[in-house]
Amino acid sequence: MALVTPITTVNPVTGAPIYTITVASGDLIQGIALRRHMCSGAYNYNVKNESLTVANGSISSITVPNYNTAVRTAGATAAPTAATTVALTGLTANDGSWYIGQKVQVFNATGSNNVAANATITALPATTAATMAMDGAYTSTATTAYQLLVRPQTIRNATLSIESTTEAATTLSEGPGFTVFENILTLINPYTGNDKVTTISYEYFDTIPTNLVYDVPVYPSNTMGTMTMATVDVILWNEGILAQSFKFWDTSGTLNGVVSNIITDA
Repeated sequence: MALVTPITTVNPVTGAPIYTITVASGDLIQGIALRRHMCSGAYNYNVKNESLTVANGSISSITVPNYNTAVRTAGATAAPTAATTVALTGLTANDGSWYIGQKVQVFNATGSNNVAANATITALPATTAATMAMDGAYTSTATTAYQLLVRPQTIRNATLSIESTTEAATTLSEGPGFTVFENILTLINPYTGNDKVTTISYEYFDTIPTNLVYDVPVYPSNTMGTMTMATVDVILWNEGILAQSFKFWDTSGTLNGVVSNIITDA
């Protein structure tokens, strides 16, 4: 028998934990392990009137500081030209915050191209190595080192207050005033002038799984454990019994927060 442990990620928009399992199609489910406590959701931070440093002149975007940053540095030369999968070795020690499926950014610590590129960790064979699938082709010009950092927080429900030598004090709202990708605001109209006074208020979820708090009791006598596989919802555990034992018809699925592990016949 095999114990299948899900990989935990967090939906950056809703804060809901996502528990993903990888199995072999045709394996038979033989048992369910339940959590003693589950997590109701990631912590929601509410940032009020954060002051931003904005350049003089006409600008079209603003980057908000990344509060999810956790940098790893490695000493070898980075990826080859136009790579779509990057294996990074020699990283500084893992503190437990890195996991398969985590959204990250890869960038040069040296060289001329230091713009971070988005990626997803696909393998974490050791505390000092990781393999990433890039969102697009990645070319490195690093000569001595590269870095890996956690993707920025996803800003939600933002309002931006601006004022400068040419802009009267104005409050912009997300949507009509600017769009958001993670922690980058793209302004609908250029922000011009000098001596800018800029503040932002917004919310974001803590998407680092190791920061999730499991404090909601699970009672096996009145709990339902479910799995979604290939858009089909299956009840695994209900009223204290293994509700269904079946062969997996796909290689991946998601569990609800009640189920901590699945036991298969592998």
